[in-house]
Amino acid sequence: MSLTQRCCAECNSANIKPHTGYTVGSGEQRYIYHCQDCGSYFSETKNTPLEDLKTPLSRITLILSAINDGIRINAPCRAFHVGKPSIKRWLDRLGGLKETLLLYALCHQFIQ
Repeated sequence: MSLTQRCCAECNSANIKPHTGYTVGSGEQRYIYHCQDCGSYFSETKNTPLEDLKTPLSRITLILSAINDGIRINAPCRAFHVGKPSIKRWLDRLGGLKETLLLYALCHQFIQ
């Protein structure tokens, strides 16, 4: 379910079509899109905070949830075998989305 219309990452045109699908590590299906106007190809995570993330979002969510529960940053580093720089990078990229993601989760749960 998409709340907004997808646009080309290069020219911002809405005239795009799915080109190929691929499965990410978490099993989720994602697509490469092709812009009919400028001819560029781009991932659906292009120009988003999720761009170029190698760690599955489910794992990042689990680790950040542990920190939000009041656990200091050193404990998740040891428990999940992840470095402090990675956690700090995820907080920088995704920290500003907390309210938006909470609202989206509540709306999704209400609709179901």
